[in-house]
Amino acid sequence: ILEDISHALEKHSNSTPATRTNQLIVSKIICNTTSANEIIQNKVKDIAFKLIGDPGITSKWRPFENANQLEILTINKAREILNEWVTRQFINVFFERCINDKRRKRFWLQYSKKITAFKVFGPSHIKRILKKDKRISEYVDGRFQIVDSNKEVSAFMFLVGDHKMIEFSDPGYAFYAYKANNSVAPSFYAKYVSSVDNFRDGSMPMLVYRSGYHLHSYSDEGRLSHNDGDMKWEDVFSNWLKRKAGINV
Repeated sequence: ILEDISHALEKHSNSTPATRTNQLIVSKIICNTTSANEIIQNKVKDIAFKLIGDPGITSKWRPFENANQLEILTINKAREILNEWVTRQFINVFFERCINDKRRKRFWLQYSKKITAFKVFGPSHIKRILKKDKRISEYVDGRFQIVDSNKEVSAFMFLVGDHKMIEFSDPGYAFYAYKANNSVAPSFYAKYVSSVDNFRDGSMPMLVYRSGYHLHSYSDEGRLSHNDGDMKWEDVFSNWLKRKAGINV
């Protein structure tokens, strides 16, 4: 029945995206399929992109004029859910295709609801690899920026709370976190990036230091390695995210 609804809405709107009717009906469908299986969610996601647009584009999802409070809440909630679905798929594909790290993929999938914006930076051949994956192929153009370097390393930059965070596809690269309002932090909107190595700064402190099972000297900005000690790196990351970024899952 989803295809029938999509066809009817498309005819009703003359293929003009983000009309009042499209926003209301598609938003209600999204809000009512949060517990559906991934196949259904993917169908709903495709309909939403076609009839409204990318949730990353504010203008597409801005509630229509004279919308009442309930309608505004429904549209905003639907956009939030849709963004989570897209984010989750990008996390899956990035950590499978670019680095093949199941632990990192599993860790960041826990935080997909908390990620409000993201972008992938990398060389052109990485973009081609991602576009071949049907799960995200149609969304890559708007969420990937090609860098000048042909080095086989890409970066996944994402916003969680008031922190801008970066994971790299090279297993030896550390994770970085910057305060989002830091004027020297890497930008989502930089027109030119020569290399993802520009996002790294080895002079930054560790986000948290560890001695056995004891964590100390927390920093708002810095880096962390994905190395296990007495504690798994996931536990160290989670502790920092809860303590300094205010994020708990």
